[in-house]
Amino acid sequence: MRINARLIPKLFPELIISVRSSIIVDDYSEPEPDIVILPFREDYYAETGVNSDDVLLLIEVSDSTLKYDRNTKLPLYATAGIPEVWIIDVNKKQLEVYRQPSEDRYQSVTTLAREDHVSATQLSLDVLVKELIG
Repeated sequence: MRINARLIPKLFPELIISVRSSIIVDDYSEPEPDIVILPFREDYYAETGVNSDDVLLLIEVSDSTLKYDRNTKLPLYATAGIPEVWIIDVNKKQLEVYRQPSEDRYQSVTTLAREDHVSATQLSLDVLVKELIG
């Protein structure tokens, strides 16, 4: 199972999709999420880099990295105020949706199966999980 890379640009034609590029979450951390959805900017963030407050949606694709993504990266993203994080659990073939960051965790956590619909709070999006994760 993998994320449907062809679907993402179709879903977000007016946005920038950054793949495996670092984002600045604080003075000491610049994690490299698998996919970040950003508002369009003419310079493609070359001048300033991507800061956590630029992020509309962050997606991690996790198989052997699931524990690290949940226990290390997710608290960084919450602390930085990233509004929504999706973790695709490759092994269980499901999508974890994290919303409402507060301190070092997310207050809203939802797990969706392949047959479920997912919507992003910062984006105009409603799609079947199985379309997204292939």
